[in-house]
Amino acid sequence: MYHKIFKIRRNINKSSKYAFIKFDRDLKVFGNLGCNNFFARYKLDKNILHISKVGSTMMMCQNMETEQNL
Repeated sequence: MYHKIFKIRRNINKSSKYAFIKFDRDLKVFGNLGCNNFFARYKLDKNILHISKVGSTMMMCQNMETEQNL
């Protein structure tokens, strides 16, 4: 499952990359926040999404407004 993020709180994504999130069949979730990549493990249990073992890159980009909002 793959989702692109176009708007956050009525604001258009202004970063050069579209933020996205992807859930794969191996119970891994990963994506991009507009600048940095993130990754984690997930589990769906009785319609509750559990996310654990979260990590991310720590780059500095010019326009980090989208990333800060996420």
